[in-house]
Amino acid sequence: MIIDIGTPDELRLALLPLKNVKIEIAADLLATEAGCKCGGCHKPFGTARKWRSVGRVVHIGESGPMMTTWLFCGKCTKEAGGNVPEHLRQEARAAYGAARLMTVEAGGTA
Repeated sequence: MIIDIGTPDELRLALLPLKNVKIEIAADLLATEAGCKCGGCHKPFGTARKWRSVGRVVHIGESGPMMTTWLFCGKCTKEAGGNVPEHLRQEARAAYGAARLMTVEAGGTA
């Protein structure tokens, strides 16, 4: 089975260790609206608040790989202590569950 998702460069970012590709991932996020705010406190990045770390959760299952990524400000980086906060892990699990539901064929006679 061939899964056609993303470009080879995007897949490379998902599969390599985060410490090796965090600058490239941050550049991708900053180019979108999703990278304009801290993943922890949701405050906007600017001259006073800059991103200091990248958090990532990767799910690999029957629906294929799915990467959820956040940028964190210095305060949230320090508070998290190098880990993705539990509420964001739950958010990533919920997103993966929703993606799995979209791949299931509709059945039944409700």
